[in-house]
Amino acid sequence: LTPYTRATALEGGWAWRIPLQNRTGHGHVFSSRFIDAERARDQLLARLDGEPAAEPRLLRFTTGHRRRFWVDNVIAIGLSSGFLEPLESTSIYLVQDAIARLMVLLTAGRPLQENDRALFNEGAVRRFSRIRDFIILHYCLTRRRDSELWRHVSSMDLPETLAFRMELWRRYGVLHEYDEEGFDATSWLAIHAGMDHWPER
Repeated sequence: LTPYTRATALEGGWAWRIPLQNRTGHGHVFSSRFIDAERARDQLLARLDGEPAAEPRLLRFTTGHRRRFWVDNVIAIGLSSGFLEPLESTSIYLVQDAIARLMVLLTAGRPLQENDRALFNEGAVRRFSRIRDFIILHYCLTRRRDSELWRHVSSMDLPETLAFRMELWRRYGVLHEYDEEGFDATSWLAIHAGMDHWPER
């Protein structure tokens, strides 16, 4: 048995294979802009080790996050706050991080202030942005050009924060870290190394 998770790039996205105790989990994340659902389903089924336990379910999601996570006495945490995509399974981290930041504010021994909400919201946006950059790095460094999706991601405009990090790495070998990172420098190095993307010197 293969004792590790495998993620494989496909024509319109990527597929995962995760060995569990009683079965093997499979999934295919794809962009409907580059491949239709029926073709994606066929690609998923072709990758199975055996017969499927059930018919694949199509789950649609919109990538992004709320503009404000904390409004009045309501705080969006987890999927109610936003979703990026499952490549790095960041939803659990974002839930834990939001709860931890909220607990610090609620146990500070003083009444909450409007500034507390603003700081919570700004921090949440930064965390989503840092993770977004890390996920985009997976796509923009690939050398695949065999389908429309992979040609698109190789030439797409990058967020300024990611472009800056990539330039520092390319020119000087520096793995720059911003505040409120979801992934540390060793994770960034793993992607650069795995994609054979090395500094110029």
